[in-house]
Amino acid sequence: MIKKALALIGLILSISTNAAIIDLGSVTRDTGSGLDWLDLTETVGISYNSVTSEFGEGGLFEGYRYATAAEFDQLVTNFGYAPANSDCNLGYKYCDTAITGDSFLVEHMIKTLGDVGKYWYSLGIDLNNRVSSQGAGWAAGMLDQYYQDPATAGYISTARISDKELVSRYNFQPTVDYDDFVVTLNSQATLTTRYAAVGSFLVKDNEFYIAPVPIPSAIWLFSSALIGLAGIKRKK
Repeated sequence: MIKKALALIGLILSISTNAAIIDLGSVTRDTGSGLDWLDLTETVGISYNSVTSEFGEGGLFEGYRYATAAEFDQLVTNFGYAPANSDCNLGYKYCDTAITGDSFLVEHMIKTLGDVGKYWYSLGIDLNNRVSSQGAGWAAGMLDQYYQDPATAGYISTARISDKELVSRYNFQPTVDYDDFVVTLNSQATLTTRYAAVGSFLVKDNEFYIAPVPIPSAIWLFSSALIGLAGIKRKK
């Protein structure tokens, strides 16, 4: 009886706490928040206003909306990334502008969400460098968040995850590997400008998402009691 009860509690806890990031190709599914994130390369080079004009029925981005800074923070957290700094401004969680060493998790996030840096170099705009096949460029996108101050009309904030590991296009030798960084409030963008190396962080609700049910404190007390009883029974 005790074994069955413990197994049931374990199942409840696993369902309530289990979260994963799933790469579906052009969409990244965050099972922790119930949001689907459109790949940044789908919106690179399109202005904020042009993107929002396609949100309606029949539009290119029907059903999507711009993600907030808080949702970006939660996404990065659900990837398993932990902030390296704690001195962020305006309450944002990520302001890691110089992560020393090679962060494979940063590269993974970029490649999953959409490497707009790699897209930029694939256009041949910079003839001297290209993104290393063993590294990544950056995932930069606009958010539904005014830059610093809501009163700053006409400017929207961008979030950025950067690796920027480059090699020479000519001899394919490493040329530079900048510090990795993860920043929620990276820079400002105008609502009408098309940025060749910046996309849009767009999200929509996953229709199959079931919000986790909060675990009552009584469950924790009950499980502790059962574990204690199991220990007593084993001693006997």
